[in-house]
Amino acid sequence: MAQQLASTILAQFATNIDAITSESTSGGFKGSGYRLTLGEEPDSAIDGLYFVDMPEVLTQGPHFGNTEDIWEAHVTVEVGYYRGGGDLGGGDRQSVLRNAASDVQRIADVLTNPANYAQSTTGIREVRFLGAERAIDKAHAEVWRVRFWCQWQSSLITA
Repeated sequence: MAQQLASTILAQFATNIDAITSESTSGGFKGSGYRLTLGEEPDSAIDGLYFVDMPEVLTQGPHFGNTEDIWEAHVTVEVGYYRGGGDLGGGDRQSVLRNAASDVQRIADVLTNPANYAQSTTGIREVRFLGAERAIDKAHAEVWRVRFWCQWQSSLITA
């Protein structure tokens, strides 16, 4: 096993999200570029943008006999939706709610599927869906946060 840093885990999450087709009008997800958080993005530019974050690293279990560690962390995926109003193009609150709920299910299914972990290169052992909620409700946009627990294996870093 090689050293697997948190950046490897976040990159695998992003790779998987890039492959998902969205219910939103943009048709798919696009990484936000991390210049701004989704709450700071202009409302009209937010649709389909996602942001992957690891807000909390929980535990690290050393296994010194085989010089490997087991790490656990929370990972969040935030997805933005433009809500311009009216039913034209699905910009009303109900359409956005339905699209977000369907997208949450897609994201959860793809990210928790062991076939998508790339375990031999990422060390990911398990990903569990913990829930989702509307995190930001702006005048013409919403941001939904999808939460996961992730466990991965890494070689012990000694220097």
